[in-house]
Parts: sequence; C-alpha cells; structure tokens
Amino acid sequence: MKILSMLALPFLLTCIIEGIVVIIFTRKPKFILYSIWCNIITNPLLNFIGILLYDNFGIIIYWCWAFVGEILVLFSEMWLYGYFDSHSLSKKYYFFLSLTANGISVLLGFLILR
Repeated sequence: MKILSMLALPFLLTCIIEGIVVIIFTRKPKFILYSIWCNIITNPLLNFIGILLYDNFGIIIYWCWAFVGEILVLFSEMWLYGYFDSHSLSKKYYFFLSLTANGISVLLGFLILR
C-alpha cells in the first residue's frame, strides 16, 4: 500500500501540470485527455522503477534513471500523442508538445516535492 501512495501524488501532480500546459499549448480540449492517457501509461512505470532503484541502489542510480527515464518518456509520449491524434499533425508538433509538457512538469515537480 505504501508504494501506491508514493505513486499517487506524482501522478496527480503530473496530470494537473501537464494538462494545463497541454491546453495552453494546443488550445484543443481533446489533448487534455491524450495527456492523461499518456501519463497513465508512462508515469507510474517511470516512478515505480525509480523507487525500486533508489531503494536498492541509492541516489546516484536513481538520478541516472531519472535522466534516462525522462528521455524515454519524452519520446514515448511524442509517439502516443501522434497515435491518439491519428497523426493529424507533424511529428515535430508532438515532439515539442511532449518536450514542453514534460519539461515544465519535471521542473515544477522538483520544486513542489522538495
């Protein structure tokens, strides 16, 4: 049960922050839903692996995973946005949407959870 509570707050904060960024970036409400779907797929896995690595290997391995994991999330969500949107826009658009949403989310997440 402890692991679920450790995953819930980051997930909720990510959905809220990225939802706000996505609606400002796209001005299309359907992208809020896409953002939530992306985060359902990527966020718990990223954070669960991070918790396991931190608990078993320490902070240095955790930060290495955080860096690599966020890059994986960036490209995964870029693909997912395109998939959910039937690739009606360019890959560049989905890349910058994912980069902006995830970049702001990571920065604000660090500030909030400190």
